[in-house]
Amino acid sequence: MATELIFGERIGRTVPIRLTVTCALPDAQGRLLLVRRADNGQWVLPGGGVDSGERVVEAVVRETEEETGIHVKPVNLIGIYSNPDVIISYENGTRKYQVISIMFLCEPMYGEPRVTEETTEWGYFAHDSLPEPVAPTHLERIRDAVSFAGSVFVR
Repeated sequence: MATELIFGERIGRTVPIRLTVTCALPDAQGRLLLVRRADNGQWVLPGGGVDSGERVVEAVVRETEEETGIHVKPVNLIGIYSNPDVIISYENGTRKYQVISIMFLCEPMYGEPRVTEETTEWGYFAHDSLPEPVAPTHLERIRDAVSFAGSVFVR
């Protein structure tokens, strides 16, 4: 069940929208927590889909804990991302979406980082020494998380 990104001018208009959340979780040195996805091997910031009946802040707490084992507290909104030129394809193309993602700056509450069903590795990385391959859609989010100074990014 590989997950892939498909690029094309305004390709998003061919599929439904999927609301997701992303967690920027820095350590004391300012490095960001990244996880390696089990379905495609790419490194990403923790996150995932918002379920019906769920607040976005609840979703970022749930998704981060599911992917990392860490229970977080969202403390600030970093950005909103909605690129109509990329869609994500799941389950060999049977589910495709244009993703709109809301990224939060979070702080850890409890729990220890661990590998889960959805991830194969985790680590804290400085923005100038990222592991390979990083999902292209997460590079912009990583740059924004590192440079965040209080103003929300809308992209």
